[in-house]
Amino acid sequence: MERAFARKKYGALTYIISTGLVCQTGMFDGSYIGLLGCEMKFTNPVRFQDTISCVMTPVEKRLSRKPGRGIIRFHVETINQKNEVVADQYWTILMATDREHME
Repeated sequence: MERAFARKKYGALTYIISTGLVCQTGMFDGSYIGLLGCEMKFTNPVRFQDTISCVMTPVEKRLSRKPGRGIIRFHVETINQKNEVVADQYWTILMATDREHME
């Protein structure tokens, strides 16, 4: 691997891959309305040939002022094959709360 490339920090790529991994679970299918906010810290580098996975835990929920919608805050940890946290994130997501409002 080229050393200059290895020194670069590509946290956004880690975030994008984390988002893709979570979306592949299907947990938001039909109920996802939008991302309201995201806080993230990149705590360790992700290197070529690392295997990453995500652990997503709901930490807070509340109903929106608009009927049929709720806001859920998730803690998302992206971890590598050594079980080291490489990204520590909080996502705030607007979701449908009943079938009538799901697409």
